[in-house]
Amino acid sequence: MKLLEQKGLLNIIITQNIDGLELEAGINQDKVVGAHGNLKEAHCPKCNKDVDIKVMDKHIQEGKVFFCSHCKDVPCKYKVVFYGEQLPKQFFNSIDKLKDSDLVFIMGTSLRVKPFSELPYYVDKTCVRALINKEEVGIFKFDEINSRDVFIESFTDDAVNKIVEYCGWKVTLFSLFNYY
Repeated sequence: MKLLEQKGLLNIIITQNIDGLELEAGINQDKVVGAHGNLKEAHCPKCNKDVDIKVMDKHIQEGKVFFCSHCKDVPCKYKVVFYGEQLPKQFFNSIDKLKDSDLVFIMGTSLRVKPFSELPYYVDKTCVRALINKEEVGIFKFDEINSRDVFIESFTDDAVNKIVEYCGWKVTLFSLFNYY
């Protein structure tokens, strides 16, 4: 994903993961939509005031509750969306960016939980949809002649490494992360 961004080919990343690895890789925060939030930011759930993540982490490591300085009696939490909570506005606002994509990678998912499972259907009708997964999911048309849908049965890392190699970007990818 970082390599695609560097080459000017990354439109948007919409992820269900909360680990924030995209941000750790140095991808521009404007390109990453954490549909379920992340563990790299924290806030007060009542007043929505952002809090210092380092202070939050320190409290947690010490087994203490970190309370909002403004609301006083409200514990702060990581910006993670719990079951039953509304997804962030950024998720719904990002759907329009999918319509501007020529190619969408859908990777490692069951595509069973709405509204996330509906994202592959928001792209333009000419957009290529590449599913990288261990099994076919969703309502794609992999078997039709001239289909825009591609199924790559593989573990995500293996498929991405092959794509990078086919594009001739292996050295560039490794240099991004100082592997050489």
